[in-house]
Amino acid sequence: MEEDGFFLINLSDTEYNNYVQKSIEESILTDDMKKYSNFYYFVKYFSPIDYRIVNYRAHVSQRVMFKWRILWNSVHKEDQQLDTLNIFFL
Repeated sequence: MEEDGFFLINLSDTEYNNYVQKSIEESILTDDMKKYSNFYYFVKYFSPIDYRIVNYRAHVSQRVMFKWRILWNSVHKEDQQLDTLNIFFL
């Protein structure tokens, strides 16, 4: 139901808390992404467990491959957006 441009949704307390928590986490993540011009450096400092050097090249884990790439591209200009990533599997 929509009233005055707002959608009224019935969420349980648990569902609401999960929604708010995900929103806060995503906001913190995107704010930190803005500080870096290189995705690999961002991962290295934000989540060191997801960063490795393999054959002298930076790689990120498959955990960050999809969602963080989308957020990175939404935050950065075209010249800093990611098309491909070097990944490793945990």
